[in-house]
Amino acid sequence: MAKRTISVTKLTPVQLQQRLIYTQSELAKYKHQVERYQNDYYYGLIDELKAKNEQLIQQNEDLNNQVALLKEERSLREKLQQENEKLAAERQKLEQQLTDQDSFQPLQAKKEQLETEVAEAAQQLTDLKKELERLTNDEESSIEESAIPAETNEDSSPALSVDHGESSWFVRNLSEKKKKR
Repeated sequence: MAKRTISVTKLTPVQLQQRLIYTQSELAKYKHQVERYQNDYYYGLIDELKAKNEQLIQQNEDLNNQVALLKEERSLREKLQQENEKLAAERQKLEQQLTDQDSFQPLQAKKEQLETEVAEAAQQLTDLKKELERLTNDEESSIEESAIPAETNEDSSPALSVDHGESSWFVRNLSEKKKKR
């Protein structure tokens, strides 16, 4: 069906007035729809921006937390590095002590060996002193025994007589010691 077009010139003023009112209402209706669409678009856009803002705020908080964790981790790494340096120094010191102790051990062994030798030498000296004392006592008693018969008996054997010129070194020294007493 074809629309009838009525010319505006043939319309009466009342009809023109009605048409104007109708067109104004249609215009208002379409303005209202456009406004609603615009509001819906802006509200949608605002909601979308609010959601994006919330997302960015959450992302910012996450990044701040990560930065804080990284700072803490860096601080802990620095402390760990310092502790490692202290432990390395302590380890080096202990290794040096072990090296010193290892070089000290042969000296310790030599010292113990020398102490053992000194103790053995002291024991031998003690034994020799006892032997000397025993021999001195034996010699004194044999000298006294041989001196008595030699003075009383002139023809006693030369082995029993004490002759200072021919006697042993030991007997001469013993005799000298007796004279000094």
